[in-house]
Formats: sequence, structure tokens, C-alpha cells
Amino acid sequence: MRRQRRRYITPIAVLAGLFGLGAASANAAGRVSAADGESAAVAQAAAAPSDPGMKLIASYSGDAEFNGPRITVPNSDYEAIVSYKCDDDGFLYVSWNGTPYSYEEAHSSAGKGTVVLAGREGKSKGYFAIDTWLGCSWSLKVYS
Repeated sequence: MRRQRRRYITPIAVLAGLFGLGAASANAAGRVSAADGESAAVAQAAAAPSDPGMKLIASYSGDAEFNGPRITVPNSDYEAIVSYKCDDDGFLYVSWNGTPYSYEEAHSSAGKGTVVLAGREGKSKGYFAIDTWLGCSWSLKVYS
């Protein structure tokens, strides 16, 4: 399902840039196509992990879509905290793609803010992915 959602979001962003569509038009279309019925992890506002015993295991930043390197999340419970800001309206999806068949995601359709993926399917190898709008910069910190 994740690949199917990405297939729609990326062309919408490209078309919006090429034909001058407003961010709200393309963003609304992206949100609709991204509603694929997958269960979402809890999205909440926070800048630090909820458990002070969690340690930082990875940190990334960027201004475009991102498929991170394969890492090992050592514990079942983890938190991926993404702070982001977009030039105009925007959205951000953060997901964990673990092996063999683990997928968790959290998202926001606001133009800026913090998204927390409070995951329960760590203790495996995998990668984090970010899907966002053109003109959005983000910073991801992973704690476990």
C-alpha cells in the first residue's frame, strides 16, 4: 500500500510545480489518495521522547522525500519525532518499514509542526521514510 500511496503523491507534487497549481489543490489531492485504510500510529505534538530512558539512535534532515538507510531499532517500542516547516500549506508522512512485514506510520496535514510516530514494531531492521510536499524542510530523530 505504501508504494501505491507514493505513486500518487509524487506526480501531484510535480504537476503542481509545473503548472502552477496552488499547494492547497495538490495537497488535498495527495491527502485523498493517501487514505489507503492502513492503521496509523499515534500522532501527537512533542519535541522529546515520552520516555526519558529512550536514547537517540538516528538523526536525519532534509527538504524532500526520503528513504533512509537500513538501521536496527533495538527495542520494540520506539519514537520517531519529525519537526517540519513548509513554505506554504503542506503535509508530512513518516513511516517505519521493518522486516519482515512491519509497517507503521503517522502524519499531519498542517503546514508546520511536529509528528510523532510512537511505534510498537521495532526490534528489527528496516528504514524510515518521509513523504512531504515540495518546499518543506524536516528533521527526524529516532529514539529507542
